[in-house]
Amino acid sequence: MPRSVYVAALQTPVTFDPMQNARQIVELVEQLPQGAIAVAPEGGLSGYVDGRDDLAMVRFDDLPIALAELQRAVDSCGVTLFVGTYLSRGTDIANSVVCLSPTGGMVVYEKVNLAQAERGTIRPGSDLITVDVPVAGSGIVRVAPQLCREVRFPEPWRRLAEDGASIFVHLNNAVGHDGEFSPFLAHLQSRAAENQRFLVSANVAARAQRSPSVVIDPTGRVIASVEGDSSGIAAFEIDLDEISNHYLDQRVLARTVERRVP
Repeated sequence: MPRSVYVAALQTPVTFDPMQNARQIVELVEQLPQGAIAVAPEGGLSGYVDGRDDLAMVRFDDLPIALAELQRAVDSCGVTLFVGTYLSRGTDIANSVVCLSPTGGMVVYEKVNLAQAERGTIRPGSDLITVDVPVAGSGIVRVAPQLCREVRFPEPWRRLAEDGASIFVHLNNAVGHDGEFSPFLAHLQSRAAENQRFLVSANVAARAQRSPSVVIDPTGRVIASVEGDSSGIAAFEIDLDEISNHYLDQRVLARTVERRVP
């Protein structure tokens, strides 16, 4: 019998008002079935910092109240939620993923590969993490979070797959200029296909999106998507039996040999 999990990318606008952001996320969480795994955008709770000037706009004092609002929704709906937010650690600020579970537990991942505008302003994390999520009828599902431009670096995703992750969750805040080329979706499809894992990516709702919010299967095929400047949900009930280590087990690591033209 297939082991299925309902996954959802929650596409919402992002402001610097944590309570407004929380209300927008809760509105979508309340539409999900019990047991779902949901993903909200990078900076989806705190607002997104694009350089040092934006950091002053983050309402750190309001974040605990907004997180509590999300926890109440998670408890009520029986949904596991991965949401992006900046968190202060003394004088340091981390770009973080917070995982809220219906059991009341909270797990935090801090972005390792920072964007150029974040460097010198945001403290990078040092550890990749996986989160074991209990799902009725499917046992424990291991989920691995990554943030935005971390999709450009395939090595951590490979490590997370080797560590048993079945689902990648990608919290995105990719917005650019009209007509600007972006390889984001191609990167996402590659990370899913090369590791034969499901991938759920939630981007901010914006007219100039550089990647839609998507669910991608282990072949790299987009199986659900929502795009543009409206709130929405890209959701799919995935079959965990489609996950495979076929490619991982076939890798041959050859040595590098220097050759010179005679």
